[in-house]
Amino acid sequence: MRFLFYQNRDFLKNGTLISIRRTGDGFHPGLFNFIEILDLYNTCMKKKYYEYTLDKLARAIWENTFSTPLLSFDAVWEYHSEGYLKIKDIDDLKSRAASLSKSEHLFLAIFLQQYNNALNNYIHDFNQIPSLVNIDTHNKAKLVELIDFFDSFPLLFNGERIKLQIPAHLTMHSAMN
Repeated sequence: MRFLFYQNRDFLKNGTLISIRRTGDGFHPGLFNFIEILDLYNTCMKKKYYEYTLDKLARAIWENTFSTPLLSFDAVWEYHSEGYLKIKDIDDLKSRAASLSKSEHLFLAIFLQQYNNALNNYIHDFNQIPSLVNIDTHNKAKLVELIDFFDSFPLLFNGERIKLQIPAHLTMHSAMN
């Protein structure tokens, strides 16, 4: 025997409020108001935070670490068709690395260690990386920032999908119209 209140209860299914209360012509109208509110909230969030992307984050940490045009983000990295970062040309990176300072070699070694640790042996010799006591105060601060960054985002330069293929009806342009 089922209790009478069974047909008049609300529950969550996959994070969505499902109303079982029935009116004469279907589900409780409160459910549809809730969905409209969520849609409005989603649109507002997209408008406010659309510029904060993993691509922007990856570019910012790279450009903060390497201020030289020799290692610009777009000269070194490109996006695979599945949306993750990959090195454009390893031989070109090796030739660019030949002109780096010792501290820049250290920073590049840290990025490559996150990306693919086997590349460090190919790109530069270990004697090109400075001892930590020889790093100036500014570069020590960069080093700490880089370590903190990779502590928070360990896979950003190692296979994390950064650029997603978004259907046209879900893009910011369509959300703002």
